[in-house]
Amino acid sequence: MSMSLADHPLTPVSSSNLAAVGYDPVERTLLVEFRRTGRYAYDGVPPALYRAFLAAPSLGTFFAAEIRNAYPHRRLENPLSCPTPASSSSPEPTPSSTP
Repeated sequence: MSMSLADHPLTPVSSSNLAAVGYDPVERTLLVEFRRTGRYAYDGVPPALYRAFLAAPSLGTFFAAEIRNAYPHRRLENPLSCPTPASSSSPEPTPSSTP
C-alpha cells in the first residue's frame, strides 16, 4: 500500500523560504513545502541530488540553482500541512494573511 505524496511525511528544515522537505526514492520525487505557497512535488530528482540538497549550506540557494527550473513540478492538494514523523508538539501558530 503506497502513501499519497500529499500525505508523505516531511522533515522540517531551517530555511527562510522552505518549511520542510521529503523524498520518495521509489518515485524519485522531491517534496518541498514552502512557508507561504504550500507543498510541491518535483519529479525525477536523483537520490544523489536529494542528498546534496540536504547537505547544502543554504537549502534555498541550492533549490533555486539546482532544482526549481530543472525538474517538472506540481502543487499538491495538501498545502501547508507538514506532517512530520513522530511529531509530538503542536505546530507553531501563524498569523493570518491574505496572499
